[in-house]
Amino acid sequence: MGFDHDKTMVLLNVYPDLQVNLPLVSWLLRHRMLREDETWDDAHVKWYCQKGFTLAMNRAVKEIALKAPPEIDTFLFVEKDIRPDLEGGMTDAILTTDGDVVAVRYKTANDRDAWSVAHAMHTGMFKVRRAVLEAMAPGPWFMERYSADGTTMEACNCMGFAEKVIAAGFKIVRAGMAWHNVKE
Repeated sequence: MGFDHDKTMVLLNVYPDLQVNLPLVSWLLRHRMLREDETWDDAHVKWYCQKGFTLAMNRAVKEIALKAPPEIDTFLFVEKDIRPDLEGGMTDAILTTDGDVVAVRYKTANDRDAWSVAHAMHTGMFKVRRAVLEAMAPGPWFMERYSADGTTMEACNCMGFAEKVIAAGFKIVRAGMAWHNVKE
């Protein structure tokens, strides 16, 4: 699943203020996801803005990704606060690495444990094949998992998505690195 601009759609989570950081805009421009006049390439970049991260992600899959033209076979999900590595190019690996799901690594609030499982990924920046999302339909694609008494989160929506990907017979790989505003 190398990078093919014509078959890739970027889905940007821009909640709550509809803004995207400058390094992310620069990276999208570098990879032809923005027009040279720095306006959105509406065929290949869609944004979504909704309160409730898990709800927003599920709706983006259902209402944008799975309704995209059939020639779009790859989706790159990016949170607005992800900052690609512009100087070293480490983030570019997400575009050129093959895999059913390819996730970029970045710092998280629970960084010690966040990447400890082989198939661990986080949803701040990842690339996924259409076939993966279709196989997991009708959803939900993203869902937290809590203890029986509801007092402890056992899996965030990232891990919930990863577990569903694996259960559906697909593989997750990690490639590249980006910067992220860690939320406590």
